[in-house]
Amino acid sequence: PDLILLSTLPAGASRWLHLDLPHRLHRRWGVPVEVIGAEIPTIERAGAFALPDMHDPIDDTVHVLLVDDNPFDVDLIGLALAEVGTPYQLRLTHDGAHALSYLRAVGHTEIDLVLFELKLPVLDGFELLAKVRTDPDLDQVMMVALTASEHQADRDQAYAGGVDAFIKKSPDHHQLAMRLDDLLAEAAG
Repeated sequence: PDLILLSTLPAGASRWLHLDLPHRLHRRWGVPVEVIGAEIPTIERAGAFALPDMHDPIDDTVHVLLVDDNPFDVDLIGLALAEVGTPYQLRLTHDGAHALSYLRAVGHTEIDLVLFELKLPVLDGFELLAKVRTDPDLDQVMMVALTASEHQADRDQAYAGGVDAFIKKSPDHHQLAMRLDDLLAEAAG
């Protein structure tokens, strides 16, 4: 090929870089393009209903529940979390209803921080936020909207609903790691 794009972004993290750009270059100038992506480390995905061992010693680990149905975003967030300095344990669920069931099953003492997408199946992020904030057993859980939404109305609605932070997903996992590290440190107290 005449042009090779080297990317450290996970496949799917940037549709424009991995699909649109090569297609446009080839279509417009007839340039053969090959995209070479780095091999992406995967994060260990704990089952959403795998209850923690109640006999574990108390530590400074921040217990995080990630609620996202997009596997590319989950991997991107996993890459960002791999760079944070605060120790954490990650649980994963793919929709708001399972997240709420899990939170109710383990209670606020077992989850410190919930990172959730606003656009979720079954129970969306706004509904999840509202149910957590109106549940006296869960209302102390730190809720962070980590979303692809760029709409100011979504940001306003999330803050009105009681979100602790609103983070726009970025394909730059280093930048995302810095924001997440600050939030984990805050959650660790």
